[in-house]
Amino acid sequence: MKKKFLVIIILVLVVIIWILLIKTIKIDNEIARLKLHNTTGIFEYDLSNAPDKISVNSKIIIPADLVYVETCCNYNTTFASFKDIDTLKKEVEEILNIYYKKIKDGDKTLYYDEENDVTITEYNVTKGSLVNYVSYTYQ
Repeated sequence: MKKKFLVIIILVLVVIIWILLIKTIKIDNEIARLKLHNTTGIFEYDLSNAPDKISVNSKIIIPADLVYVETCCNYNTTFASFKDIDTLKKEVEEILNIYYKKIKDGDKTLYYDEENDVTITEYNVTKGSLVNYVSYTYQ
């Protein structure tokens, strides 16, 4: 009985390790794709190329090592990164201040990119357990 239990535990651990390896390889491939020909630390992500195909036909400028996670409600896209949350916040804010025109709308700040005709209405940097997340709401 103990041998069967031990074999089952080992098999479960092997499956978990296998899944983690596959996920890590996919993330590494996505990061490499994002960094291809990019020496500035930024990437212009085409929202219409998101895997779920429900995004608007626009581009947003993001830190180069962000990996696409999901698009929700057509106008909110989430990315993930292994970077420290403080570093990630700083990079996102620098990109918004450099590449976007800041517009005050009451007590809200909007970021407009004239070249891509997209306005970021809100952004959030969230701490996760393994990775940190950046989500952009845009119109």
